[in-house]
Amino acid sequence: MPEKRYTIKQLADELGVTKPGVRKLMTANFRKQYTETVGNRILINSAGAKVIRKHFRNNGDNVFPETKTETSRNSFR
Repeated sequence: MPEKRYTIKQLADELGVTKPGVRKLMTANFRKQYTETVGNRILINSAGAKVIRKHFRNNGDNVFPETKTETSRNSFR
């Protein structure tokens, strides 16, 4: 059975990150080990997808959630 391969967009959408965010992880060594190019698409094999998922899931804990602060309006008297 052929191995599952993912495009950068598929992984970015799955993880809720941008395509450039995924590309930043793809060093020359990563590309050599985990990707292949078909036409103009870079396909990431399942082992490479696992590395990318692990990176974003581990870093997701360090992201500060957006907080909404209340602002008071000063009225001019």
